Amino acid sequence: MKNIFLMGAYFTTKKEDIDLYPIIAEFIKNNFKNVNITQPIDIENFRENYIKQNPQATIENINEAMVNYDLDLIRKSDLLIVDLTNKSTGVGIELGVAKENNKKLIFFAKKNSKISNMVYGAFSNIPVFYYETLQELKNFLLSIKI
Repeated sequence: MKNIFLMGAYFTTKKEDIDLYPIIAEFIKNNFKNVNITQPIDIENFRENYIKQNPQATIENINEAMVNYDLDLIRKSDLLIVDLTNKSTGVGIELGVAKENNKKLIFFAKKNSKISNMVYGAFSNIPVFYYETLQELKNFLLSIKI
């Protein structure tokens, strides 16, 4: 079983971009065998469940638990598929952890997205696939080795 983490900006992202994540996750599940995929909403679901299970937790406790969960997912993942369409400090931190743990990375972004210079510099050996349509993105995902 391969663990895949679909990463991307969440809180600062347009709804149309967030809505793409479950579509991509489902597409990967349906087209690749023996994969377990985590997506941004899973991090938010963890946060909500943590709050329910720890009603006395402070915001610091909640944020620390969420960050630890997120970074642990990165460390346990075999592959990170990263949406770079929207700049995000959180995604930048996640990419730093991925780099330190020598994780396999695949990058994609909507055509004409402004990718962070830091990402370009730190990951100059990893091309960014730019897409215009969902079908183009799906075709790209089918072409990669998972």
